[in-house]
Amino acid sequence: MYNQLIEEKGKFEMDFDDLERKITSKTKMLILCNPHNPGGRVWSLKTLRKLDSICSKHNILVVSDEIHADMILSGHKHIPYATVSKKAAANSVTFMAPSKVFNMPGIVSSFYIIPNPKLYRKYADYLEASEMNSGNIFAYQATVA
Repeated sequence: MYNQLIEEKGKFEMDFDDLERKITSKTKMLILCNPHNPGGRVWSLKTLRKLDSICSKHNILVVSDEIHADMILSGHKHIPYATVSKKAAANSVTFMAPSKVFNMPGIVSSFYIIPNPKLYRKYADYLEASEMNSGNIFAYQATVA
């Protein structure tokens, strides 16, 4: 499903009416770009809570791409999706990496945050079985720096 942003008062907003119309019993996951790229839209707490309400109601897992979290203009605050409610934390996977914001494209050091222990274990087991669960020591040190 494709849920296009709409422009309201000079800002991009989520089209929740369109999203609700397009959700079916087959809808299992929503990919959120938070903050939005390429528009640079920093989602408000109100917007994220509305999205959480819809996704919780339909039991939709939210995969939140927050790789641009540290690249926002002053006066705006990034709100991690998983912090908007207990339901959002229990039903989300957040992906982040220093590579975009800190100009480290060769450093393979992306990471995930999964507050739900059951969901975490499923994903960690998949990564381990695929032998994709560990980076190199250089990447760890570069991320910490």
